[in-house]
Amino acid sequence: MRMFLVLMMGCGGVEEDDDDGGGLLLDTRDAPTMADCTEWLSESQADTIPHACSTEEYRSTLLATGGAVYPVGDGRYYTAWFPPDWDGQTVIYAVHGSSGCADMMSDLFAQASQGAYAVLSLQYRTAGDVDYDSAEILYDNLTELHNTVATHCPFESATGVYYGFSRGGGRAYEIGGIDAAGAGLFEAIVIDSGTTPLSQLTSWGDAALTDGRFWLWCGSRDIAPTDSSRTTCDVMREDMSPWITDHSGTLDALVEEAGGCHGIFFGDCDADCGNCRRRTAENLGESLPRMFDYIDGL
Repeated sequence: MRMFLVLMMGCGGVEEDDDDGGGLLLDTRDAPTMADCTEWLSESQADTIPHACSTEEYRSTLLATGGAVYPVGDGRYYTAWFPPDWDGQTVIYAVHGSSGCADMMSDLFAQASQGAYAVLSLQYRTAGDVDYDSAEILYDNLTELHNTVATHCPFESATGVYYGFSRGGGRAYEIGGIDAAGAGLFEAIVIDSGTTPLSQLTSWGDAALTDGRFWLWCGSRDIAPTDSSRTTCDVMREDMSPWITDHSGTLDALVEEAGGCHGIFFGDCDADCGNCRRRTAENLGESLPRMFDYIDGL
């Protein structure tokens, strides 16, 4: 498991190690418990932060199931949801697609996984805004929200997993490079239906993804948003997968679901990939169990 340091904020003394090698400052404050986490979640600022979803349902469900909303970065927000019996094992850092929202991603993960993971979901655009945050800004906000939540919730042994859908997945290739050189928040990066033009990835060195692990998914009928002459699976197989390995990353899997469309959480689509139905815990399809097994095995 990749370990990462968390800046422990708030009250509480520190003591200096008397060892000759010395200088190590140890935070003596007790690590937060789930009771602390639940209390913090109850202080949600949802009333002052409008959602950026197409429907009120996602925000309502989040709050009804004990989730919270807090500001982060410049005019952005994130949702935080923890299952009542969370064991402190896995945290999903979810980033939505072009027309999605943080509240939706939290709901998709929480419902389909039946509460297996804590879910921190970042909003990286505002409703109607055509501008999306860069990977650098996205990562800064992910780091900020991580450090905030870790002061209230028991993260000391948690495994962090980045999950990006569509445009959020397209950002994930650069996020992997930034994380490898930065805070090391993520044990693995899961990319769902996400691609990006290779012309936008030319600044990364050959070792940029060292120790980075990637798990990719695509639906065979999904047309690539960056190249309408190819499917998303074509681009992932021919462009993105080689880019990962050429930059010293590990490609743990590229799952190509036959008949699938845009998004691992959706299925039973019609002939032109419209009117897709949301996957549920009772109907996960063939790929969601594989993704959950991968996350559980990290």
